[in-house]
Amino acid sequence: MKFPLQKRLSTDDVLAHTITALQTLQGVSFTIGAVPFLGTVFSSAVSVLSTIEKVRGDKERSNRLAKRISNLLHHVEQSVAANPDAVDDKLLRNLASLEQTLSKIGKDLANFATKSASSRFLKRGSIAAKLEEHLETVEDASRSFNIASLIALRQKIIQQASYDEDQVRPNMDHLYFVLKAVQLRLFRPHEIQLQRVRGTWSAGMDDSGDEWDGEWGGRLVTVRVFRQEKSKSSDVLSVVRSVLRCPHPYVTQILGYSHALCSPSFYVLERATLNVLQYLANVDAFTKLRWYLQMHIDLKDAIEYCDNLGLTVAPRAKMHRCLPSLALKEDGTLFVAAEDLYQAHWGCLLYRIAVLFGKTEVAQPIDASTKVPKMPAESTRDLLSVLNPTSKPNLIIREVYERRAPDAIVWPGIYSSVYFDDTLTDVELGDYGYVDPQTQAFVRFGNVFELLRCNKTWEWLYVVYSGETVELSTSDYAWTEQTWRYPVEEGSDRRVQIEQNLRKTTRSTFFWFHACDIAAQNGIALEDLKLVETVAHCWGIKVSKREIQCGTPKEVYFHQLPLSDDDDAHLPFGFWSLATNPLSSEAQNELSSAGIELEYRMYIGVPEQTNSKVKP
Repeated sequence: MKFPLQKRLSTDDVLAHTITALQTLQGVSFTIGAVPFLGTVFSSAVSVLSTIEKVRGDKERSNRLAKRISNLLHHVEQSVAANPDAVDDKLLRNLASLEQTLSKIGKDLANFATKSASSRFLKRGSIAAKLEEHLETVEDASRSFNIASLIALRQKIIQQASYDEDQVRPNMDHLYFVLKAVQLRLFRPHEIQLQRVRGTWSAGMDDSGDEWDGEWGGRLVTVRVFRQEKSKSSDVLSVVRSVLRCPHPYVTQILGYSHALCSPSFYVLERATLNVLQYLANVDAFTKLRWYLQMHIDLKDAIEYCDNLGLTVAPRAKMHRCLPSLALKEDGTLFVAAEDLYQAHWGCLLYRIAVLFGKTEVAQPIDASTKVPKMPAESTRDLLSVLNPTSKPNLIIREVYERRAPDAIVWPGIYSSVYFDDTLTDVELGDYGYVDPQTQAFVRFGNVFELLRCNKTWEWLYVVYSGETVELSTSDYAWTEQTWRYPVEEGSDRRVQIEQNLRKTTRSTFFWFHACDIAAQNGIALEDLKLVETVAHCWGIKVSKREIQCGTPKEVYFHQLPLSDDDDAHLPFGFWSLATNPLSSEAQNELSSAGIELEYRMYIGVPEQTNSKVKP
């Protein structure tokens, strides 16, 4: 048996039903006590809808405008009926303003309704623009009424509770969140100019999606888009409510969220104007030091603020990414997303800055369950107290170093870049100097081991790559003589990187006790002084993805040579060969011509890795 198809309502029927429903609601509104302007508001609304019915131009926008006005009047009726005693002078003025707004919209649309069909056809673009403009006007009127009604309700609660804090506070907290929410802008996608995808965002286990950099009205913004399956109004408001709970000057604030008709849903945050590296590249060493110490104090303040609000509860996810949104305002002040503070500790700041400066190979998540020492903000304040701009830099740095806490929070690497663009074979670990701005050559002043009159000591970091993925990374490594076998397989991409790093105590002693004097003696700025902290020894094999040619060797070998008598790894530190036990090193170009690329280099600093990932 076939069921008859249900006839779909035409746009005219939809509009007629909307007018009928509003007229019915108008009759109900008269049963609400004597509330001035309420009746005239409904009369104006019915008049506007009747006028819209006569405008034969843009049916889609006409229906949207009619629906929005109808929803607004339903909301007005429900709000006034629920709390008629809360209606005060401000709310009455708002109702009067709403009536004037609706009357103006009605008169404007009436001008189009009186024109001929041909005239409306020729001016259909103007009609669409007017309808869109009136939609925005109704949205603004709706937000204005919400604010006025909530303020009136707040006053009523305070009066009824007789200023009993236990009764008032829960209601006031709820009203605060609602009041803030209705002041937010309802965005439509065309209002925001999207620039690029920055990455992904996450607010716990349930909410996540793409994060975009964008611009709205000449203002930099961040747009966070929800996954399609979590793109409901309730999901958006849940996250918005959470963000609104943290109105802190160091926390990015929400500007608005997507209109209910938009899909997928999104919300919009203010965006900082500077990243950390941009800021530090344009300030002197003294300012860098003050900034770094102040970051500890500011982060502690922001985290404690979230703690007091109950936002930093036990994490649902074991791992987090350690302040991925870290950015700065124009004056260098901390600016971070609220959700980054939920599981943060002061170690996150050290880690994030290390990642930005390339000190950490890959931005790995930090275990949120790990117990960390209390944030050393008090000792940091003590350090800041000695930073007098009129004092000599070398005296300041030495006093800061001597007064630092045992946990050694100050990381001196923020002073100087330690990486070089090209491979320099005549530079050794521990050399210090500067790069000549004209020749771009490294001018050596000396070596830190000679300066400190200490034995040559360093640490090894062993990293294995498969393509761009880190397969293994360990600091528990000892350089040994050995032979590495590499099968020649189509598409194979393998590389080993062994970093020879100065010990932290050596770097710290150099920067804190000697850097200022060395820079002054050689007539350069402190931030231009460079210390060779890392020498990277690399080898690798990359095989073409096309079919391996006949005669291509099945495997190749890299022979890692032993350290020199002074326990250093000098060139050559190894060589490639086709044999397990070669008599001499063999030419690499013979192997490369067979579709095999072999790498063997020593880098001063760490070679840049783009899009490196950690193997799960």
